[in-house]
Amino acid sequence: MPDGQELEHFDEIVSEFVAEMQELLDQLDEDLVQLEAEGGNHELLKEIFRILHTIKGTSGFLNFDRIQLLAHRLEDLLAQLKDGRLEVSQDVMDVLLAGADRLKGLLGKIREERTDEGIEVEDLVASVEDLLKRLDETPPKATERKEVDTELLGDFLTEVQELLDGLEEHLVELEARPDDPELFDEIFRALHTIKGASGFLGFSRMSELAHGAEEVLDRLRKGRMSMDRNVMDGLLAVLDTLRRLFRDIKEEGEERTDIGTAISTLEALLEGKALEEVRKARAGPGALGAVETIRVNVKRLDQLMDLVGELVLNRNRLLQLNGEIGTKYRGERIAEELDLATSHLDLLTSELQEMVIKTRMVPVGRVFNKFPRLVRDLCRASGKEARLVMEGQDTEVDKTVIEEIGDPLVHLIRNAVDHGIELPEERKKLGKPREGLIRLYAAQEGNRIVIGIEDDGRGMDAEKIKRRAIERGLLSPDEADRMDDRTIWNLVFLPGFSTADKVTDVSGRGVGLDVVHTNVNKLNGSVSLDSIPGKGTKVEIRLPLTLAIIQGLVVRVGKELYVVPLSSVEEAVRVGPGDIYKIQRREVIRLRDTVLPLVRLDRLFEVPEDGREDEEYVVVIGTKERRVGLVVDDLVGQEEVVIKSLGKLLRDTPAIAGATIRGDGRVCLIVDVNEMMTLA
Repeated sequence: MPDGQELEHFDEIVSEFVAEMQELLDQLDEDLVQLEAEGGNHELLKEIFRILHTIKGTSGFLNFDRIQLLAHRLEDLLAQLKDGRLEVSQDVMDVLLAGADRLKGLLGKIREERTDEGIEVEDLVASVEDLLKRLDETPPKATERKEVDTELLGDFLTEVQELLDGLEEHLVELEARPDDPELFDEIFRALHTIKGASGFLGFSRMSELAHGAEEVLDRLRKGRMSMDRNVMDGLLAVLDTLRRLFRDIKEEGEERTDIGTAISTLEALLEGKALEEVRKARAGPGALGAVETIRVNVKRLDQLMDLVGELVLNRNRLLQLNGEIGTKYRGERIAEELDLATSHLDLLTSELQEMVIKTRMVPVGRVFNKFPRLVRDLCRASGKEARLVMEGQDTEVDKTVIEEIGDPLVHLIRNAVDHGIELPEERKKLGKPREGLIRLYAAQEGNRIVIGIEDDGRGMDAEKIKRRAIERGLLSPDEADRMDDRTIWNLVFLPGFSTADKVTDVSGRGVGLDVVHTNVNKLNGSVSLDSIPGKGTKVEIRLPLTLAIIQGLVVRVGKELYVVPLSSVEEAVRVGPGDIYKIQRREVIRLRDTVLPLVRLDRLFEVPEDGREDEEYVVVIGTKERRVGLVVDDLVGQEEVVIKSLGKLLRDTPAIAGATIRGDGRVCLIVDVNEMMTLA
C-alpha cells in the first residue's frame, strides 16, 4: 500500500492531468463544432486527431483505462476521416460530440474521485465500431474511381500535367511582368481548371489548394495585393505541393501528400504575412521554448496576490508617514532621502502589483469557446437555427471573474435561443433570415469589462412582463402604468420572475434571470437589459477586471470613512439645503434636467451627526440606465484600496461589499454599489 508521500505525489500528477485534459477537451469541443460547420477541413481533422491521441496516451500512462479506451476508438474514427475513407456526416458528428461529452464526464469523475470507474463507455465504443464496420463493407472510394472513371482519370492526368508545366513557366514570367493582365488571366484559368477537374473526380486536397492559389491570383489581378518576392515564393511552393499531389494520383490513385503547410502559406499571403513567420509558427517551439511557460497552482497566485495586497497597504502607510515627516523636517537631508526612497518603493510596488495582476488575467475566450457547442446543441433540441458570432475573445479579466461568470452566460444564451430566436418558419414569415444571429462580445471600459449577449429574435413583450409582475404581486397596476420600457425590462431580474408559459430543458428550466443578477452582484458588477419588440434583446454585464485591488473614492460621513468603488462613480457635486427636495417622501435633487434619487449614508449606517455643515456632497453612482446619489459630508480623496473580506459574522451586512485598511491604520468599509441602487 502506498505511503502518504506517494499518495500526495500521485495526487499532484492527477491534478496536472486534469488541468491539461480540461484544456484539451475545451479545444476539442470548439474544433468539433467547427468541423461540423466546415466539413472535411484537413488541418482541423489533424488537430482533433492530435488531441485524442494525447488524451489516449496520457490517460493510459496513469491507468485510466476507460478514458483511454474511448479516446482510442474515437482516434480510430478520426484516422478514417483524416485519410478520406469516411465523410463528415451527421452520424459521425453525433458520435464524436457524444464521445466528447462522455470524456468530460470521465474527467469529472477523475477530478472528484481519482478514478474513471463507474461511467460506461461501451455504448459509444460500439457506435464507433458500427461506423467503422459500415466502412469495411463499402469499397474504398479510390478503387471505385479507378474502375469506373479510368478514361476520365487518364484525360485528367494528361490535362493537369500540361497545366502544371505551363503554370511554372507563367509564374516565372509574372515575376518579371507583374502588370501583364493577359498573363494573370492565363494563370487564373489554369488554376480554375485544375480546381474544377480535381473537385469533379473527388481529389479534394488538390481542389482546395488550387482554390486557395486562385484567390491569391484574383487579389493580385484586382490590385488588392502587390506582387513581390514573398508572394512569388509562396505561389511556387504551392505549385510544388500540387505537383506532389499529382504524382500521388498518377502512381497510387489517391492523394497522400499533406497540404497543411501549403494552406498555411496561402493564408499568410492573404493576410500579408511574411513566409518566415509561417515557417516559424509551423516549426513549433524549440528546445528552449519548452520552458517558456510553466503551470502554476492558482492557490499560489492567490497567496502572491494577498502578499502584494499587504505590501500595498504598508506602502500607503509609509507614504502617509513620509508626508508627515516631510512637513516636520522640511529641507533636512533625512527627509529628502526618505522621500526619494519612498518614491522608489512606490514605483516598484506599483510595477509588482501590475505584474501580479497580469499573471491572474486570462482571456474571456476561455469561457466563450464553450458556447458554439452549446448553441449547436440547443438549436438541435429546439428545432431552431442560429449562428453564434463572438467578438473580443482576447479581452482579459481576472481568473476568479472568469470562473464565476460562466454559469450566468450559459443561462443568458439558453434564454436567447429559447425565448429570443424564433423557429425558422416563423422568421421566414417575418421577413427575417431562417438562421437567427446571437452575438456574444467582450470589451474593456477603463477598469471594467463589458460582456454582452445580443440576439435578433422576437424581443420582449412589455405588456406581458407587466401583467406577470402584477399577477405575482410585485407591482400595482398604477405603478406598472407609470413605468417606462427600460424599467419594465429590468423586472425580469427579480427573484422567481419568469415570462415562460411552460418550462423547457432549453432555457432555464423555470429558473428566472435573478440567478444571473445575483451572481453578477457577487462580483461587484451590474447587469442591464434592453429590448426592441420584433427586433431582439441585448443584455450587458459590467464587471471589475480584478477583485483584489481597486481604485476607490474615500468619503467622510460624520467621523467615519467609507470607500466608493471609483469605477461606479460618475461625478460628485456639492449641494446646499435648498438643492434637495422631496417627491413622495423621498429625497431627490435635480441634476441637469434629471431627477436623481438620494441615499443618505449617515441614516443608512446609523452614523451619529458630527456638526453637519450647511453644504454636503452628492456622489453620483450607477449606470447609463439608472443613477443614484449618495449624500456624504466630505470627499477625502482617491486611493488604491485592497479589498478585505468581512468574515463570516459580518459577511451579510447590508450595502457593504468589504473593507480595507488605510495608510493611517483605520479600517474603512467599502460600499456595495449594486445594493445602493436598490435602496433609492
